[in-house]
Amino acid sequence: MPYKDPERERENARKRTARWRQRQRERMAADPEYAAEVKARRAEDDREYYEANRDRKIAYQRDYYRDHRDHYLVQFRQYHVDHADDRNAAHRQWHAEHRDEQNAKRRERSRHEYRADPRKVNDYQKAWRAAHPELARAYVRLSIHRRRSQIAGEHITAKQLFALFEAHGNRCFYCGTTGRMTVDHRVPLSRGGTNSLENLVPACRSCNSMKHDRTDDEFRDYLARYGRPVKDEATGTGTTDPEEREGPSRRDPPAA
Repeated sequence: MPYKDPERERENARKRTARWRQRQRERMAADPEYAAEVKARRAEDDREYYEANRDRKIAYQRDYYRDHRDHYLVQFRQYHVDHADDRNAAHRQWHAEHRDEQNAKRRERSRHEYRADPRKVNDYQKAWRAAHPELARAYVRLSIHRRRSQIAGEHITAKQLFALFEAHGNRCFYCGTTGRMTVDHRVPLSRGGTNSLENLVPACRSCNSMKHDRTDDEFRDYLARYGRPVKDEATGTGTTDPEEREGPSRRDPPAA
């Protein structure tokens, strides 16, 4: 019998296998029914093999992961970075679709924690408000805004609230003063206004209290008529000292 080189035989076998696989791929691409049959047969063979060798497969996978853990962690972190936008969009979509359900669960969890230890909850909230005064005041403003927003069916978030204030330079939309701001509707809800961002502006407490159910244009006319400071559209500023204001008090009714 002539001598056969084992390495050459293995190389020929690999080539024959590669040619068979190529023919299979071409046939499956040309015949969808045959491709579906092959895939179903492979899936069934894989299930039978897994059931017959389940413990061995699990042990092998566990050992392989342990030996290559660092490599997998690098891949996981890179995938996390590459698909951050898609994942965040999916999370936002899910939370938007289940907002009421999640809010109800959070409220029930908060009630349970308060019933279990009210002092602990109160101490935590007091410490949090002391550490985050601006955010705490924003949440109070938002809670009032959301109660009123039930009329119009819209509300804004704390992030949108801070962005609204920053967009106006943290100044009152009407008089240009700085300081603690509230949220005001340019067109009041009682007169058909909405809670959309386009209808919301920052306003100091004094202006918000005096405005009542006036529109923004009507209130600016009111301020000008009584000699009160009005925000300069060119500079975006007005007086920053409440003591410099002249005219009627916010509690005074307008003159006839």
